[in-house]
Amino acid sequence: MMETRLVVGIGNREVRSALFLALESLDPVRIVGSATSAAEVVSLCRSLRPSIAIVEEGLSDWDLRTLLDQLVVPMWEGQVVVLSPTSDVDMLDEYENVVMADTVGDLAPMLITPTG
Repeated sequence: MMETRLVVGIGNREVRSALFLALESLDPVRIVGSATSAAEVVSLCRSLRPSIAIVEEGLSDWDLRTLLDQLVVPMWEGQVVVLSPTSDVDMLDEYENVVMADTVGDLAPMLITPTG
């Protein structure tokens, strides 16, 4: 099975730690970068070209649309997973390789078999 490389962009330390613990049990998954701001996520994705970027809606420095425009338009062939129970799903439909996860528990199937 091919390894799934992740960049994780979550500002809240407790949420980020819980996600890392959950991801440790997924064998083909490897976190290659971690960021606490949208600008860091974009920089890491451009340099590391992960399979999937997991981003939390509400990273402090940019709104979600700005972040997605910076990732998706000039982006690698990866997928972006927005972690938020309140995202505007209609807005996410504008982006071909962006999906939403309501909870950390929703991530596992996406990470084991990434689309794209």
